[in-house]
Amino acid sequence: MNVSNGNMLGFAGALAALLLQLLAAPALSIGGAVPNFAIVFVMAYALVRPHRLGPVMPFALGLAFDLASGAPVGSMAFSLLLISIVVARLFEALDNDAILVPLVLLGGGVLAIELIHALFMLAGGVSASLGDALVHVVVPCAVYEFFLGAATYLVMHRFAPRQTAAVPTNVSNVR
Repeated sequence: MNVSNGNMLGFAGALAALLLQLLAAPALSIGGAVPNFAIVFVMAYALVRPHRLGPVMPFALGLAFDLASGAPVGSMAFSLLLISIVVARLFEALDNDAILVPLVLLGGGVLAIELIHALFMLAGGVSASLGDALVHVVVPCAVYEFFLGAATYLVMHRFAPRQTAAVPTNVSNVR
């Protein structure tokens, strides 16, 4: 079995996110907003390693979150898988390493994941209105996870091994 640094970063980060979600997340709630470390790690990993993100890690972490939280099974797995793949492909297509691009994609991705998950929860029988869910759950959790994800992205971006392209990625790199 060939284990590279990229695989080890993904596996160790996913394991740390799962342990943090199970052991520390309830204690880290701020005003009712409980962080979802699966979202934080998968979105940061999707931005640091967009070409290495496959469907297994987002699905497995989302499914573990669903089973641990009592949410409808598959709701977080579906939303995390869908949005993380879209964000990774968008980041690759934009081909821009300026700090604003990954932060905008991170914020939009986290908000989309929380919104899709809330829609599944409402469809699954949670007694709340969409407005209440947005104001009291989706937006506070998305903001909290955005800041945690931004910090995680910056740390991972700094310490992850760099991937150098043998061929220029776009025409502006050719001199």
